[in-house]
Amino acid sequence: MKRSNTGTVDRSSDISAWSRRMSLVVAAVSAAVLVLGWGAGIDFLRRIRPDFAAMVPSTTICFMLLSAGVFMQTRMDGRLVQTICAILAGAIAAVDLVVRVASNRGGIDDFFVSSLPSGDGMAFATAACVILASYSLGALAWSNSSNPRAFQWPATLGLLAAMVALVGYAFDTRALYGVFVFTAMALHTALLFLLLFIGLLLVAPRQTWIGILIGSEPGSLGARRLFPLVALAPVALCFVALQLTDAGIFNANFRLSVLAIAMTALASGAVLRNGYLENRADRSRARLMRDLESTSAERALLLKELYHRVKNNLQQINAMLRIEARKVDDPHLSTAFQSISDRIAALGVVHQLLISAPTPSEVEVEAFLTDLCRGLAASHGLERRDIALEIEADPGRAHIEVAISMGLLVNELVTNSIKHAFGDGPGTIVVRYEERPDCLALSVSDDGAGGAWTIDSGGTGSLIIRSMVSQLKADLQTWDRDGMYVEVTMPRDINQLDRYE
Repeated sequence: MKRSNTGTVDRSSDISAWSRRMSLVVAAVSAAVLVLGWGAGIDFLRRIRPDFAAMVPSTTICFMLLSAGVFMQTRMDGRLVQTICAILAGAIAAVDLVVRVASNRGGIDDFFVSSLPSGDGMAFATAACVILASYSLGALAWSNSSNPRAFQWPATLGLLAAMVALVGYAFDTRALYGVFVFTAMALHTALLFLLLFIGLLLVAPRQTWIGILIGSEPGSLGARRLFPLVALAPVALCFVALQLTDAGIFNANFRLSVLAIAMTALASGAVLRNGYLENRADRSRARLMRDLESTSAERALLLKELYHRVKNNLQQINAMLRIEARKVDDPHLSTAFQSISDRIAALGVVHQLLISAPTPSEVEVEAFLTDLCRGLAASHGLERRDIALEIEADPGRAHIEVAISMGLLVNELVTNSIKHAFGDGPGTIVVRYEERPDCLALSVSDDGAGGAWTIDSGGTGSLIIRSMVSQLKADLQTWDRDGMYVEVTMPRDINQLDRYE
């Protein structure tokens, strides 16, 4: 047995092996009937009882062909053999039907077996079952992803026909022979069809209704409990009632009354049992949902507390940097302190928004960019310099890691425009976020001097930009058109991708 990726034991491969075993049994019995029954003249192998129908040679040949096809299903090179076996068996059954309908002969066996008793031949039900099995085998051989279950319906129909014949033999053979399609179907023919069609269904059990019975889910467990009762109990009740009627204990009308009450009780018991199992499963699901909701609420609370602590720590670090920056007279060092402070502030904005976000791992992009740019405008005194910082953002949400990378990108690009595009002002910087059909686009543009910055400049800002673009799996383009225009295009599903490697 192998274990599936959900942790449950997958028994389908073990169950599929039974199809080969059943095909071997079918091949062995049919070969014995052909060789010993018809070749050596052992009448018991041809017909179980003298008053029963016989399994004729054409039927044995069809069984051997079909069982060979089922056996070859597990081989990688067995498709051609399966197809040939299915075609030959189906052709034999079809020709036999044509001969029986178009002539007074009992079928194609009349042409080859001179000692064939009158009335023996391939029954109409036998020919129909062979055709159904041939179609099912061919569908298995050439199954495809568009209709992988095409083989199960003819196999199920043939299985039901075989069960009708077997129940007919158990209840009243004469009544069975009174139905013309079953007149010449032998008892062991019906038994072999039962094995053959079950074997066909077991070749790929997960693609048939048998998959419901072998699964490990609660529905499958319930089905396994109820299936024997629902499938076998009615037959057993009818058989017992029939025997009691034949013994003179019941008359026919009373037998029908007893069967009606028994069937009603059986069906009611199955319904009540199923209702009990569903109620128990529903209570279990409700309990699990409550536990899950409680766990999710606790997780969200812990995350918000974590974001709050991170935000406070970032603010403390930022305050300490600003205090140290005031002690420095070197303008280059002061500028470096300011850049570090802005980058820390960008991270702090993400965590500030996460504290109040309905989803603890996502932020609203428009609110995030607005708060970030408001902080940049205040720290660089843009209002005093008459520099406008505008935000144009489509509605959307971003995962925390995507938001952090976007925040650091916007911080570097906007800071670059503030430092190099305008001097003392005035001017306009536009931060734009768009959800396009094929990508997400984040851009920063200004109407300043332009041409003052390239991504290959080698500075810390350029290094951060290249790193963030890589993390976002994005492409970056720059244009110098009445100012600098920088656009970063990310995959549209960046928020659903696995987190960064």
